[in-house]
Amino acid sequence: MTSNTSSDNSLDGNGEYESISNISDTNSDDEAESNSEELSDDSWDSDNEEEEDEPKLNNLKWNKWNIEPNLPTFDGQFGLNKNISSATLTSPIDYFRLFLSPSIVTYIVDQSNLYRTQMNLKQEPMTEREFFQLLGFLFYASVVRLSSKSDYWSQLYQQALITTNITRNRISELLCTLHFNDNVLNSSKVNKIQPLIDLFNEGCSYIVEQEKNISLDEQMVGYKGTTAPKSLRQYMPNKPTKRGFKFWVRCGVSAYVYKLVLYCGGAKSVSHPAVLPKAFSSISTRSTTKATTNNNQIKKRCDDTK
Repeated sequence: MTSNTSSDNSLDGNGEYESISNISDTNSDDEAESNSEELSDDSWDSDNEEEEDEPKLNNLKWNKWNIEPNLPTFDGQFGLNKNISSATLTSPIDYFRLFLSPSIVTYIVDQSNLYRTQMNLKQEPMTEREFFQLLGFLFYASVVRLSSKSDYWSQLYQQALITTNITRNRISELLCTLHFNDNVLNSSKVNKIQPLIDLFNEGCSYIVEQEKNISLDEQMVGYKGTTAPKSLRQYMPNKPTKRGFKFWVRCGVSAYVYKLVLYCGGAKSVSHPAVLPKAFSSISTRSTTKATTNNNQIKKRCDDTK
């Protein structure tokens, strides 16, 4: 009995016996507490390191009042450029000529005659007077509409304002040679019209002094033809003009346009050929893959027929 009791129990300092199992449980609890303390210390250190990495925002406070932006003072005044005298603007055509300036007219005539020379067309070169006659015919035809261009010279629908100024054949020749840029320099289709847009933007920025409040928005120019590139033709069902060319426009509260940019699709066309890395040369396009698949299918059908 005595030997069994001594093996299962131990005598404490007060002469009382304590179960060895209780002692082992106590030791395991102490070890668990020490391990948890070590883990908590490690996690606390990691939290402190993360807090040290984050910026200190204790000194920042939210402001309930509206913050006034620090913008430069606008000391300009909207109006005609000082170099343009309002006394010379006596008719609507004078204001129109501010935008269709002599430099733009000369540029269009020169580019049209250059195209006539490049194509070796046997017709007289365009003059500035004939350019305005062509422009007047297009304006008149947009108001007085007939089913065909030749109807303006026909006996049934003859328009004296047109027939007394220019012939039908000459209108056709001018429309055939009308150009806005050298075709040799055109690396993309948008370059056919881009120089004219640049000249127009320069004129708009020169004519008036810019006003204080301006905005950027999109604007549609109506077009229902099919000869323009598809990347330039846009369809916007929520606009009053649903089909045509889309421009990004910078304009003022007065509705005056300071600058416009033609939208060329998802990726804007560049005026010079892009140089692609060598990695792109190994990528096959969708059309190439489709053509290869079709060729394989045709070959398989021929083999099956044999």
